Amino acid sequence: MRGGKKTTVVEADKLGQALSDILERFDKQTIKDANDVTREYAKNMFGTIIEKTPVGDFDPDHAGTLKGGWVLSTGSPSKSKGTPDPTRTRNSLKIPQKIVTKKGTKQLFLSNNHPYVGVVEYGGYPASPVRGTFDKRTGQYQIRSSGGFSKQAPNGMVRTTLAKRKRFLEVAANKVL
Repeated sequence: MRGGKKTTVVEADKLGQALSDILERFDKQTIKDANDVTREYAKNMFGTIIEKTPVGDFDPDHAGTLKGGWVLSTGSPSKSKGTPDPTRTRNSLKIPQKIVTKKGTKQLFLSNNHPYVGVVEYGGYPASPVRGTFDKRTGQYQIRSSGGFSKQAPNGMVRTTLAKRKRFLEVAANKVL
């Protein structure tokens, strides 16, 4: 025993197989760790985008359309518009178990195909709204934007999250490794 660890003696003619076994175990553990870190990173980064997405609660028929419109896919962006969900969080993401394999890494895409996602992200509402948005719940108009930007997400959801991507990766790696 050396340093509290059991020492294994390998005969010279079995050294090649022993090294191959060690590398195989290392390879499997490395791929598992890479998958775990990638899944945690995707859950937190994509989940933050979803959680920052405002809920248009002024129309009960469309509440959560934008928030529920985020769709996670692999290989290529989804063309789906998702399912309205005003309570959606990072825990609702269906992240594949195997993202990293010996053959490479699957690309993950978070897409939102609603036509107004760009307006919420980058602005584009009237700079000085006259009446605002009609709230079906109250029967009154409300000013829900300021200077052309949503009051609920004045800096967008995606850009502010992407600006912190290195921190998300550090947190994921520290949690998993």
